[in-house]
Amino acid sequence: SYIKQWVAQLAEMAGEGAGQQQQQEAIDQALEQARGALEAGEIATAQSIYGKVLQYDEKNASALAGLIRCQTANGDTQGAREIYDGLDEEMQRNAEIEAAHAAIELAEQSAQAQGDIADLERKVANDPDDLQSRYDLALALNAAGKREAACEQLLDIIRRDRNWEDEAARKQLVKFFEAWGPTD
Repeated sequence: SYIKQWVAQLAEMAGEGAGQQQQQEAIDQALEQARGALEAGEIATAQSIYGKVLQYDEKNASALAGLIRCQTANGDTQGAREIYDGLDEEMQRNAEIEAAHAAIELAEQSAQAQGDIADLERKVANDPDDLQSRYDLALALNAAGKREAACEQLLDIIRRDRNWEDEAARKQLVKFFEAWGPTD
């Protein structure tokens, strides 16, 4: 496969002491492949590629962020959190790492809000101004992969009371956007 060829090429270049630019091009190519695999749901493939990149460049923020996203996508939020917590503050401030961290936080919040969606929907239907239930519903919908519905609930909270719980709905909406990435 292409990935195996790439890994062999990278190993060969590292052995030959290939030029810095060639190595960087190979790493960039690998990161692109890994991103594509992750977006296609091929988490094991993406994880493998990110791991190989980190063998050659252990401080590669893109690969670290990708690895965190793989762990999160696999449902291993604890493993993702351990990788993130192991990074120094400067690395944690990297934009890609921050976005991956937002995905961890979303997964953790969503796990806490695994309440029954139907039950929350009933509560909101019975009392449209029950903003806490509406907020919990948004988190549960996001956990279930219903992103648009989750956004609608948060927007409804903002329309009803923008400053509710110190702008919790607006802040959560921003977290959703960060975690979903700019291409969503």
